[in-house]
Amino acid sequence: MRYEVTIAIPLYNAEAYIGETMQGALAQTFGSIEFLLIDDCGTDAGVDLVRTLQGTHERGKDIRIVAHPRNLGVAAARNTAIEQATGKYLFFLDSDDRITPDCIELLYRSIEHEGAQVAIGSHRQVNVATGEVTREFALPHLSAHEPGKLAALRFGELHHVLGFYIWNILYDLSFVRDKQLRFQNLHIGEDFVFLYDLLPEVDSFVLLPEYTYAYIIRPDSLSQHGTRKQIPLSEIDEQVYIRSYGKQRFEGLKDQPYAADMVTNLMKYSFEAASYVVDRRKLIVPPAGARQIRELLRHPLTAGEVWQLDRHRTSNLIYLLWSKLPYGIATLLLTGFLRLLQLSWSAKTTLRRLSTR
Repeated sequence: MRYEVTIAIPLYNAEAYIGETMQGALAQTFGSIEFLLIDDCGTDAGVDLVRTLQGTHERGKDIRIVAHPRNLGVAAARNTAIEQATGKYLFFLDSDDRITPDCIELLYRSIEHEGAQVAIGSHRQVNVATGEVTREFALPHLSAHEPGKLAALRFGELHHVLGFYIWNILYDLSFVRDKQLRFQNLHIGEDFVFLYDLLPEVDSFVLLPEYTYAYIIRPDSLSQHGTRKQIPLSEIDEQVYIRSYGKQRFEGLKDQPYAADMVTNLMKYSFEAASYVVDRRKLIVPPAGARQIRELLRHPLTAGEVWQLDRHRTSNLIYLLWSKLPYGIATLLLTGFLRLLQLSWSAKTTLRRLSTR
């Protein structure tokens, strides 16, 4: 059967959440949806709950389960979805998040009307314990058929609301396949790497102000580390790789109008990570060394290229000079940089709370 949309849900040890997530997906007002569950060989009964829905829900015939031979990780599960989906469009839904009943209908109508490659909705962050909306990411109503425009918005004026996430986006599946876009086999941050590949390829898009997705904040989720007593070095190495990959992709995009915004975003992101590593170096096992810090601080531009930037020149000169400092001085300054970041985050959180009262 040919569907208009495939909702792809990687499933691994999500028994506690998948029921609510599936009920929200199955309640969609849009009719032609394939619900594609990628069974990544969890140890709980999550897949059994989905099989029950296959037999009891009125849309059960539209649920399809594809099982991996063994646990391969979320990146592999998403790649399986790209390969197995039968819809004209593809939508990724995490197994512990929620979508509004009109999510797919709104995105589908928009992407069809605009003839776009991707359609992106606004989303909210919701605290699982209290049900409180902790942050809102409202997009403007905007569409364009212009190469590089979406990347320019992501790295520029909309960077605070258009994050590095792959969910809540309706993709033209033929576009994804034609561009051979795939997720790299990373335990964390695979979204970032995928988007570094995706953004330069998007020539047409539509953004929606309507809230279509709830990203659920859980203390035990992969993206919410909480307080930890030990951090494996392999995790730090992956974080370094993600930022290095972004810099590598930037090398081929230096002539783009958004180059100054992209490199500034990359360097800020890299310096935040370097500050994190320095601050928590006693918890990293085995210890992180100068190699990781140096790579995070490395600037992908020369001094001459930085001087030619049409904006953000001063901040990039600071980043470049910082990267050339002796290692001990550079790490000492990173500690102060982190303190400033923490004060900034605290102030922003306080302002958001005050604004919602």
